Amino acid sequence: MALVQYLFEGGSEGATVNNANSGSSASSVNGGTHVFAAAVKAHGSLGFRMTNASGAGTFRRYPFASSATATVFQFSGVVTLPNQAPLQNTTLVGFPNSGGSWRLVVAVNPSGNVTIEDVGAAHNTTLLTGATWGAKYRITIEAVGGSTTASQVTARLYSGTTSWDTTVGNAVNVSNWNMSTDAVIGADIGICTSPGAIVLTAGWDDVQLNDGAGSRIGDIVEQLTTPVVTLGATTNPSTVGGSDGSQVVTWAAVPGASSYEAWIANGASPAQGDFTLVATGVTSPYTFTGLTAGQRSYGIKAKA
Repeated sequence: MALVQYLFEGGSEGATVNNANSGSSASSVNGGTHVFAAAVKAHGSLGFRMTNASGAGTFRRYPFASSATATVFQFSGVVTLPNQAPLQNTTLVGFPNSGGSWRLVVAVNPSGNVTIEDVGAAHNTTLLTGATWGAKYRITIEAVGGSTTASQVTARLYSGTTSWDTTVGNAVNVSNWNMSTDAVIGADIGICTSPGAIVLTAGWDDVQLNDGAGSRIGDIVEQLTTPVVTLGATTNPSTVGGSDGSQVVTWAAVPGASSYEAWIANGASPAQGDFTLVATGVTSPYTFTGLTAGQRSYGIKAKA
């Protein structure tokens, strides 16, 4: 079981997305554009904006780790819906076999209903009625396939502003779907079917794929964005065992940041997961207080 994450941070604003800088393995642009764009980001500084051409779909294919195939898989991804309704059902993400035929599809229709369906549309279930055009939603899917009659599929939608963890719409949990006996090779994300003679723009970030059994893939844990990390010298409280040591941290403004958080960890080279949130809404300079003697690392996390 291997989790692979695609965060679309491999370019610069407006730069063209390609296989090398996005991790994709195949694509179809059909006269449209694929570019890195902050406007559709869910995490970090950039997302991935894709615009189709009139009457033509567009997508990029993201494979499992090590080019694995799977009849059991999980998916999670934050999508920014088009700003306007398509003229017909338009696929947001499809899960193809090696021949390129989708085993499972999540789509949005002209009424703004987000749906999920299996091979041949034998089953079609609405995840959300009347989605907001231009809004971000996180889609999660857990699929146990390998059967034409008894595949297990669980799917959910979430909304939010930073973690996209507020459940919306209807959770789907079914055990009689047709996923065929073919293994899935990855995920095709984009505007994957022709939405008629209309040009749409959609965005993606936080695409995650797992090629083994497991629970729902959660939201991306953002990297600790630190415009400055100060390695604190040993603090010297005036009373042994006391907590009157302090450390002042200053940092330069981060473009696009609306606020900052203060984090702390023990030692000279802690792992990201070792940092603990101390305060939110801080400004430079910020003073870490109440420190006992010892070496620590201090981080400031910029928030969009």
